[in-house]
Amino acid sequence: MAIAVQKLIRTFRYNGSILPDVGAGFTADKIKAHYSLLYPELNTCIVEGPVEERTKLVYTFIASVKDKG
Repeated sequence: MAIAVQKLIRTFRYNGSILPDVGAGFTADKIKAHYSLLYPELNTCIVEGPVEERTKLVYTFIASVKDKG
């Protein structure tokens, strides 16, 4: 039996949407900065992951909750 090497594709989740990887050379934080132009609230999010899901590495952008006052 031969062992096959399979490259995992990075994807990014935010608010129920799947955001494609814009460049393999970018870190998850750089991807977050890129998408913050479309979603300004990403500036205050944290990056969680990656979590392996079949053939994908999934990173999730999670809003950091802060109390006022």
